[in-house]
Amino acid sequence: MSRTNYILQIISASISLFASLSMMSMISCSPRKLSSPYRRLVFGMSAADIFQSLALVSGPFLIPSGTPKASFASGTTLSCEVNGFFMLLGSTSVPLYMFGLSMFYLCKLNFRMSDRIFAEKIEKRFHAFVIVGMLIMCVIGLSLNVYNPGPGGPFCYVEEFPFGCKMMPEIFGECTRGQNLLPFMYTMICVICGCFLGIIINMTMLCVKSIQIERMFRSRAGDPSNYADYSCLRNFLLCSPCRNYHQLEHEADADYVLRLYKRETIIQSSLYVGAFFLSYLLPLMQTIGSLYSHKFPSITLTLMSIFYPLGGLFNIFVYTRPKIVRFRHAFPECSRLRAFFLVMKAGGEVPDVTDRNALKLCNCCPTPENKEQDDESQTDGLNSMNAAQVRMLNAIT
Repeated sequence: MSRTNYILQIISASISLFASLSMMSMISCSPRKLSSPYRRLVFGMSAADIFQSLALVSGPFLIPSGTPKASFASGTTLSCEVNGFFMLLGSTSVPLYMFGLSMFYLCKLNFRMSDRIFAEKIEKRFHAFVIVGMLIMCVIGLSLNVYNPGPGGPFCYVEEFPFGCKMMPEIFGECTRGQNLLPFMYTMICVICGCFLGIIINMTMLCVKSIQIERMFRSRAGDPSNYADYSCLRNFLLCSPCRNYHQLEHEADADYVLRLYKRETIIQSSLYVGAFFLSYLLPLMQTIGSLYSHKFPSITLTLMSIFYPLGGLFNIFVYTRPKIVRFRHAFPECSRLRAFFLVMKAGGEVPDVTDRNALKLCNCCPTPENKEQDDESQTDGLNSMNAAQVRMLNAIT
């Protein structure tokens, strides 16, 4: 592996580490803290990404000195085992938490499950499985001596030592570490591939449900309460925004909000999944290919050095997106980048739309609708449709 790839990996992992630390800090310090399953799952995913990012940043330096083609190698076997332990812990926990997040969206939209029921029936067991199960798996890896430097030495992972000893012992010699590697590696690949498959299934079910809801709008005749799914969600939407804010006075507005709820749920979950696949697809292909001695072109290693460590950065962009959308509805002239920094400054929450400093930063003035509203309604700064959007974005974040 070239020095350029080492440097790209260290830079990308450092950015991801900072992003994940920032996201954990935002969630911990925000008024809502860890009050919802969504926020707890994102918090756990960020913690897992921190382990992975630390392993990626330190990996080139902690592999044993003398490792072929490892320019920065200055560690020992012990330091390599520590690096491999945290690398495996992070790289398996992140996919599991992403799968848990897709389950949350599926239960929320398809099965109309409340946060409380999801936390009691699924979330507690899920957190226990990820934390206890992955720790046991990583400790077993230590006992089997499977944490060794890979080809080129970007970090220590599940490999035999010396590398290639199983395939060509006449060239590389007999294996001194990781002799029982294959069962452990297959287990690890099954966990990650199972997460990939589960995420695809959950997203497919989510999209199918979305299409069904859309067809209800187009084909329903007479009373929409004939459709149980439509009626349940519509009643909730009519109850919450109308009774609390007195803004949705027509059925058409409730229909709009239902479409909005469906759309925002699909967008948010799809962005998380897209970020996950962008980070993990190439490493998974390389891990499977290494079992069959398949060599990938150098450009693949370069792309993996850039995108694989950036999972934390992708996640913070997705996590702050609903808040940015809500803020830009109040201040349309504020750019997305500036709104992102304002949301970060506000601790991951929507900045106060009545804050004049925010107005100055965005170089815009209140809309005519805001000027005509009294002080109480000015706290929203939005028209009825935007208020409905705020309500729905709150429901999924």
